[in-house]
Amino acid sequence: MKRFVRTTTTALLLAVMSACASSADPAPDQPLVAVTNDHPLRVTVDVVTDAGEDYRLGAVETAGEEIFQIPRHVSTLDVRFLVDPLGSTSTHLTEDVAVTGGSYVELDIRSNLDLTSVSVRNR
Repeated sequence: MKRFVRTTTTALLLAVMSACASSADPAPDQPLVAVTNDHPLRVTVDVVTDAGEDYRLGAVETAGEEIFQIPRHVSTLDVRFLVDPLGSTSTHLTEDVAVTGGSYVELDIRSNLDLTSVSVRNR
C-alpha cells in the first residue's frame, strides 16, 4: 500500500510539474531524480560522477518528497547519490547507477541509511 501511495504521489508531482510548464522546465531528455525522505532528519542530496565531481541537487525535509533535475553539465553515465542528514555525522553513498537522457531516478531514503535504495527507469 505504501508503494502505491508513493507511486501515486510521484505521478501527481510530475503532473503538477508539467501543468506549471515554463522555460525553466527540464527538456524531455533531462534526467529527473524523485527523492522520498523517510529519515528523521532533513537531508541534502548530491549527485557524484564517476570522476568524483559532486553537485548539490537540493534538500528534502523529513517525511518529504522532492523532484530534482540532474544538471546538464553532468555528462557521465554512471553516477552515485550522496545523502547527508543535517546535524548527523553519518552519510550514505549509493551504488553506481546508469543515468541517461530521459532517465527517471527514484531515491528512497530510509531511517536506516544502509537501507536506502535507488532505481532508474526511462520516462
